[in-house]
Amino acid sequence: MIESGRQTSRASISRGLSKKFVLPIIVGAAATIVWGAIFGYYHAYKLRREGLGASMERAAESLSAQMDTSLETAVELMTQLAASAQIRDTVAERDKRYGSLSNAEMSELVLQESAILRASKQPQALLDALKSNPIADKLKMFASGAPGFRVLGITDRAGVLMAAFGEAASSHPKPEEWWQVAEIMEHGKVVISEPTFTEKTVSATVRIHVPIMASESAGLLGGLDAEYSFDNIISQLDAEDEIVAFLLSDSNERRLYILSPPDMVASKPVEFSEKVEKVRPKEHGWSLLELEKGGGTVVAGFAPIEHSLALRSVVYQGKDWSAVTAAQESRVTGPLNSLFVGILGFSALMLVALSTGGIMLAQRTLRPIRVLQEGVQEIGQGNLEHRIDIRSGDEIEMLALEFNRMAERMQRTQEQLQRRGKELEQRVNQLRRLQAQLMQSERMAATGELAAQIAHEINNPLGIIKNYVGIAKMLMVEEDPNRENMKIVDQEINRIAGIVRRLLKFAKPGTEDIQSVQINQVLEELLALLRGQLFRRKIEISTEFAENLPEVSVSTDQMRQVFLNLIKNAEDAMSDGGKLSVRTRYRKGRVEIDIADTGCGIPSENIKNIFEPFFTTKGVKGTGLGLSVSYGIVKNYNGEISVDSEPGKGATFTIQLPVVSEKVFQVIRS
Repeated sequence: MIESGRQTSRASISRGLSKKFVLPIIVGAAATIVWGAIFGYYHAYKLRREGLGASMERAAESLSAQMDTSLETAVELMTQLAASAQIRDTVAERDKRYGSLSNAEMSELVLQESAILRASKQPQALLDALKSNPIADKLKMFASGAPGFRVLGITDRAGVLMAAFGEAASSHPKPEEWWQVAEIMEHGKVVISEPTFTEKTVSATVRIHVPIMASESAGLLGGLDAEYSFDNIISQLDAEDEIVAFLLSDSNERRLYILSPPDMVASKPVEFSEKVEKVRPKEHGWSLLELEKGGGTVVAGFAPIEHSLALRSVVYQGKDWSAVTAAQESRVTGPLNSLFVGILGFSALMLVALSTGGIMLAQRTLRPIRVLQEGVQEIGQGNLEHRIDIRSGDEIEMLALEFNRMAERMQRTQEQLQRRGKELEQRVNQLRRLQAQLMQSERMAATGELAAQIAHEINNPLGIIKNYVGIAKMLMVEEDPNRENMKIVDQEINRIAGIVRRLLKFAKPGTEDIQSVQINQVLEELLALLRGQLFRRKIEISTEFAENLPEVSVSTDQMRQVFLNLIKNAEDAMSDGGKLSVRTRYRKGRVEIDIADTGCGIPSENIKNIFEPFFTTKGVKGTGLGLSVSYGIVKNYNGEISVDSEPGKGATFTIQLPVVSEKVFQVIRS
């Protein structure tokens, strides 16, 4: 049964050591791999995201530059067309019909003609005439050689359409819009409106108004209007997985219109997170955009479209706009996710390999340990002749040799212990007698303090009574029968005074037993006496005595009483066990003794009263005299006693005794 228990214990220990060998390797490797993978994933994600953002920003800047160039070219071509002699002469001839009419009169005339046209019920014939006249043919020829112009129209000074290409009639400006544009064109300025987005054609267009002037100094004859599309630029972009969009923004709102890819195109603006702070008008940059309604997260670069227009005689009407190119964030996370999964798979294989290797290494290492364990068990059961035989050539073999040497020493020690058994028994009896004497000394110290208090209270009134008795005897005549009674009273008073003097002598003993004392020896004898009692209370004793400690001139019995009081207090403070530390040292002409415990400590409000007579925190178990008596004894030798304590962490009492030279010691004794 016992052998079976041993085998079970050995197997359990083997498994425990195997875990200690293998588990840290596995946990450490797994933690390192996981942490490295996460850190690498985050770092790579950040780098790839920033790289993609910079790429999208460059793409947006390139798109913005192309659109700037395209728009600049369109304005130049329209300006050349508006300055052609055929168009200018035709519009000038048309302008003669208005003569010197004011703008208001021209507006009235146009309204009347429009009413007559609607009444004639022949609007289609008029539209056909607008597209089939010589100027319309010129517009058609111009549009065929300049891609991007969807609609072209020539308007006279009153805003009446003279010739058209495309759907110019349906998109012709309203009268109030025309007069606003005409007011700007009178100064020779070109007017460009903000982009518009149509679902039907799935494109973005801007409206361009170029003035037709009679000459550089003359007034406005009319205008050349066009709807210019950027489809030719967007269609040339070679990026199937990129998003192309325009951003219209001002101080109040931001609207994003997506033009590519086809599955995301919409004539209405796409909503995106308003938390994006980097998307500001007239700024370059890139940012993450959270597109709503299934759009997901994209990395978007943006660049404003404005710098080329500012160099020309151009007036832009509308919100600030920017070119935007974006890519789904999955372009960053997709490859990283695949790489991360691959790393985790490889890491799992590495962990399996490490675990297998660790188990094999642990089994090989644990074989000599099991032999060592069995040998130690044999020695521990009393077989001191057993020797452990291990030939591993490492630290375990060295440990086995040390155990063998230990067994040899234990054999010799066992014989010595048997010889000293009787000596120890005699020493124990002696220590018990000494313990009884020390306990009696503590009780006597407490009684002496009480006696001093009583003597002090009696002595003063006793002196007064004695004085009055003396006065009464002086006033009595020799024949007074009470004189004899007074003599008896005086004798009894003297007897009481003698008792009081003996009480005082008991409370404050003389110094006739002062001698040169080695404090280390006193403490060693006292701790030897108390070691068994403290051991039963589960209190560990730690000593640190300074070597070559100078002797001090004190009473051995009194210092033993002081140390005993402090150690007993420490014992009471460690009701559940703890550690008692006793240290001695020499410092600046004084011998210092520290007695420290790991008990409950002393509250700060009690420290100032701890050396007061009859002050106790032990209830009925204490008299409150131990520390006050100790304080008086130490002070009697010009020493100091202090305490340092923190509640819950224990207390340290420090005693300082002056070192007295032999010459001074002889004077004290004399």
